[in-house]
Amino acid sequence: MLVTRRAERTGESASDDYFVCLITLLTFLSFTDHMVIGTLQGRQARLLNSPKGPRSGPSTTVKTFKNHGIKGVALEDCVSYKERFYWACALLSSWRGIGWNWQVAKVPSNPDIGLTNRQAASRHLMRVVKLWIRRSVEMYLINFSATLRTRNTNDGDGSLAYTLAIEATFIWSCQMRMWDSSKMLYSTAAAIATFLGICSPAEWPPLFGRVGNAWSVRRTWGQVWHQSFRRTFEVYSGLLVSTLGLKKGTFASRYTKLYASFFISFVIHSWYSFCAGPDEMGNFRFFMSQAVLITVEDGVRFVWRETGGRNHEAPVTRFERVVGYVWTFVWFTYISQEVHQVFFEKGLIHPETGLEEWLSDLARAHALLFLQSLSILTKTSICNLPLPTLQLLRTLNDLVIHSLANVSSTECAIKDQCPHKHLQTSTLKA
Repeated sequence: MLVTRRAERTGESASDDYFVCLITLLTFLSFTDHMVIGTLQGRQARLLNSPKGPRSGPSTTVKTFKNHGIKGVALEDCVSYKERFYWACALLSSWRGIGWNWQVAKVPSNPDIGLTNRQAASRHLMRVVKLWIRRSVEMYLINFSATLRTRNTNDGDGSLAYTLAIEATFIWSCQMRMWDSSKMLYSTAAAIATFLGICSPAEWPPLFGRVGNAWSVRRTWGQVWHQSFRRTFEVYSGLLVSTLGLKKGTFASRYTKLYASFFISFVIHSWYSFCAGPDEMGNFRFFMSQAVLITVEDGVRFVWRETGGRNHEAPVTRFERVVGYVWTFVWFTYISQEVHQVFFEKGLIHPETGLEEWLSDLARAHALLFLQSLSILTKTSICNLPLPTLQLLRTLNDLVIHSLANVSSTECAIKDQCPHKHLQTSTLKA
């Protein structure tokens, strides 16, 4: 398969294959980390927030547990098979190490701490409903913009501003769809686990950080995006640094870990994409360019602070933050285009409910109607416009109905209702 670059399907859809491969690979990496590398390095994974210890509290940070003198439970401390099984399941299911002695950094603060299990489950269910509604709107925007960008590419006559608006809508709708899908799956699992009493609310902090912190590419990846792979990046990039004999905390060590982390991320995501269908080099360009841009960001920030005579630890000004937001938005809009296009074409971004199927059809029909309306309005000499406003609105309303029934019948609907018989068919085609 690796030689022929031929992906074998195991599920009913590409997204099913993607998800199965994600779980399989992360389970393998987690096992290798804790049972192989950890054993060789003499470190043990200890479950701090265990049934033998506190199940809730003001915080689940490692520092809090240490301050309370809680050493946690290692595998060797588990006597019965039930305890060992629980310990192993807790380890494999905790990608960020919440409640463990190896919890990763930059985990968002948990707003549900202090709630009962039922209250936390109810709050997570409310989040699921909100995310479900948002995902439906995003699916509409994805199909609407995808139809417009396809026609715009084929015709090649759209203005720069029009093209950029379409591309930005498509890219960020896809991005928000992936963002909200991950959050909805996470909140669903959290609602079930807290309702059944398997976990405490403190064990389910938010999956993503605040969007307001995304005023640089570095902060976007380090604080805003989910930190599910952070442990994997730290372990394997640290192993590389140790092998190369680089001193911890030096320039060479920091940036070796940076580039190694994004290369590992590329390998992981390439495996997912390969299982769903070959991706060629899109993932490599996307992930490795992030490391390059972060290096550039660090350099620009250093020069800016030096020339301005400011301390490098000084707080960021409003001007710097605004420039950072614009820069981050422009960068991810540019670099994400190919990746989201591939995901959309492979079916990794697709309607998952009957409502989303209907909204997708509606969006495509509205996109065609929008293009046809533009065509009519920009060629007023053919239709001998202006037409009465009421008549135009009535015509557009009829076109929507025809579009929903059969998109291909839209042209006939306009042609039949246009009072100007000399209107050419070529003008009506989207």
